[in-house]
Amino acid sequence: MALIMFVIASSFARINIDPHHQGMVLKPAIDVLNGMVLYRDTYSMYGAFYTYFQALALWIFGAELLVLQIQTAFMYAVSVFLLYKLWRHFLPKAATMLSVVLFIAMAPFYTEFFYPWSSVFTMVFTLIIIFILYSYINKESITKLLLLGVMTAVSFYTRQAVGGTLFLAVIIFLIVYALFVKE
Repeated sequence: MALIMFVIASSFARINIDPHHQGMVLKPAIDVLNGMVLYRDTYSMYGAFYTYFQALALWIFGAELLVLQIQTAFMYAVSVFLLYKLWRHFLPKAATMLSVVLFIAMAPFYTEFFYPWSSVFTMVFTLIIIFILYSYINKESITKLLLLGVMTAVSFYTRQAVGGTLFLAVIIFLIVYALFVKE
């Protein structure tokens, strides 16, 4: 299913270019790639990790908008994979498949432009955090808490509004778990 999502998203990544919205993520990534310092020499309205992650893709594959678009399509595919794995813990296989098909069918790029938004990347990190929390419940360890902190920070530095809310949610979850669930 993740491969299907990648193929579909990649095909939409090649059409309907919006110079304003796509340019505001491409420019800072190219600036960082060219040695500029983020927030001193160039501005990004998203978190630093997001811009550096995009600059890395541009460094590896070439400084073109299509690289960021394909990178975003890949992150959509990773989200589908992680959602499938997560939902399989709680749903029967048929319901999981239906949920994944609905997720793919409701992607925003069918009706809007395909944007390399930071929220697509943050969704992947949020799903990883959910896996870590689930794993922590099954077997508590300080390593999982440290990994949880690192992934929450990565999420924050990808998209601050989501990362900040996610940080509060994780803290509240851990407090409630410690007070009411943990034996």
